[in-house]
Amino acid sequence: MTESISKRLPKPHSKNSEMRTNLAREAVAELSDELLLLLSDVFSLFLKTKNFHWHVTGPHFREYDPMFDEQADQIFATTDVIAERAPTMGASTVRSISDISRHQRLKDNNDKGLAPLRMFEEAHVDNQQLTMFLRQLHESVNGTMMLPLRVSSRSGLTKPNVGHGFYQRHWSISDSYRRNKQQ
Repeated sequence: MTESISKRLPKPHSKNSEMRTNLAREAVAELSDELLLLLSDVFSLFLKTKNFHWHVTGPHFREYDPMFDEQADQIFATTDVIAERAPTMGASTVRSISDISRHQRLKDNNDKGLAPLRMFEEAHVDNQQLTMFLRQLHESVNGTMMLPLRVSSRSGLTKPNVGHGFYQRHWSISDSYRRNKQQ
């Protein structure tokens, strides 16, 4: 019985997915694949930022700890918007941590005793990469005339300035990195 049901269900990102948009099936597959990559990277960056929040030490702990926590909250706030976009097009999104790890482009950090400066450096680079990935997605979407992400200003993905939160977070972490590098 399970086998017959699985044969009837569409595979994620397949041409058999239910169409809920006027986009060509190939455009839906491409956009949903790009959203899957972006969502995997956002979850990866969220967990890494939480890791930094949980493990930051040193004389500036009271400044860095809440900053990393706030950054993580902002990053997490974007996940629902990204994840819910693919199903609205009739596609699928991530289903598990292993699914995320298969698709993420940002590297994990499992180092113990990471110095705050190294945390800022990694957060800076990762936010820069995530911003680049978001820009690439926007370029892909421009050809389809479809706005892929739209939520409140709290999440950082707003209309008409979609992605502003990513860019603002990148600026904030970059500024912190530069200031701490000079100390």
